[in-house]
Formats: sequence, structure tokens, C-alpha cells
Amino acid sequence: MTSEELRNVLKALLVDELGTYSLASGSVPAIAIRYSGDIVAKQQTSGLEVVIRAQPESAPGYLYGGVQRKRTWQLYLVQRDGKLTLRAAVEKIEAHFVGARSVPIGVEKNLGIREQVSIRIPDFQDFSEFST
Repeated sequence: MTSEELRNVLKALLVDELGTYSLASGSVPAIAIRYSGDIVAKQQTSGLEVVIRAQPESAPGYLYGGVQRKRTWQLYLVQRDGKLTLRAAVEKIEAHFVGARSVPIGVEKNLGIREQVSIRIPDFQDFSEFST
């Protein structure tokens, strides 16, 4: 799976939850693929924002009959509307992606920091046809 494919699946899965990015050229769903260190364009975000790390983490794994490379995608969900929670979005993602795990990011509610969750989604790639 590529980051674009993951974005498209999440965009369809979270169609009722996704917030919006308001840009000078108009509004778009608040879901983005970002590289570490990316500078975010000037935008206003409302509702649920989903940020996907552009590159998955990668580690070798071995299964009976072949070698697989385990890749793990990392997402960040931020709820920019203080009246809403991330619960429905997290439940949908964990139900859709086998092995997905969420970890709340600790925030101090009285400081105005938004509710945030990190989600890791495993993605196995089969390389058994290349093994000897």
C-alpha cells in the first residue's frame, strides 16, 4: 500500500468525520500526507484532521513459507473542535485495518491543546517469490 492509497481509504472511511482545511483557493478535506520537517502551508483547520507520515517504518519479518517485510504506517488524528472526540474515527480505523493500534497523545485540557491520537497500521509486503 502506498501513502496515497492509504489516504484514499481513510478519506472514504472517515467521510462523515473529516474536517476541512480552509485555503485561499477554497476548502478541502483535512487529510494530509507529510514528510518529517514539512512546512505546513498557511491554512485554517476545523474538525478532525488526519496526518499520514509519508514513509512507513520498515522491518524484516519471517513467516512460514516466505519472507515478509513489515511496514508500519503512522497516522496522527487531531480533533480541532473541542466539542467533539476522536472516538468514532479511531473505532472505524481499528475495525477496518487488522492490527491497527491507537495511543492517545497526552494533552493538558486546560492549556487549549487539542485531543490527539497516534495510530499505527501494519502493512505486510510479501517477498516470498524472491526467496530461495
